Amino acid sequence: MKDAKKLPLPGMRNIKTAVSVLLCLVVYVLFPLLAEITNEFEGEFFEFLTFLVNRQDPMFACIAAVVVMQSTVADSVSSGKSRIYGTAIGAAAGLLFLLINLRVPVRMLNILLIAIGVVFLIYICNLLKLQNAVSISVITFLVILISIGQKSPITYAVNRLLDTGIGIVISIFVNRYLNFPFKKKPDNEKNPAESSGAEKEN
Repeated sequence: MKDAKKLPLPGMRNIKTAVSVLLCLVVYVLFPLLAEITNEFEGEFFEFLTFLVNRQDPMFACIAAVVVMQSTVADSVSSGKSRIYGTAIGAAAGLLFLLINLRVPVRMLNILLIAIGVVFLIYICNLLKLQNAVSISVITFLVILISIGQKSPITYAVNRLLDTGIGIVISIFVNRYLNFPFKKKPDNEKNPAESSGAEKEN
């Protein structure tokens, strides 16, 4: 029992990450309801609005929210930019190589082109000094080339950008505004983790 009392409480980054994921899930529950409302109206604007809110899979938004949540708002913004850039670059490269692959009927050449595309993507990200965007750009590229199935690649790419953007905005918003009013401890009562200079998140 004594040892149990010494267990640290969940850190703020832990709580903020969970809240960000919760908000993403709630927003994606509301989106189909909004799509039903906007779909009742006629006109290009409402068609576009319906497209924006007609999304039912919160997975990419939740992933973005988790990855972007950092110790500071500035770090979250930086991580969010890298994720958006990476998704955009991966989607653009995916569409380009998909067009090339459709004109190459040989399966083994298709596979070789995908591998070449991965090299190309990593090179471009490093050239643009976007090393933090490498992983998401390659993942987006591979999904478009391998797992997209019968879906429109352009629609898929746009949806991934939108989902990622939603998760990023929610994560940054939570990181900026969710702060509990903890009382400051006197200097002589600092937490051992703080005095060691290491911030731990549970």
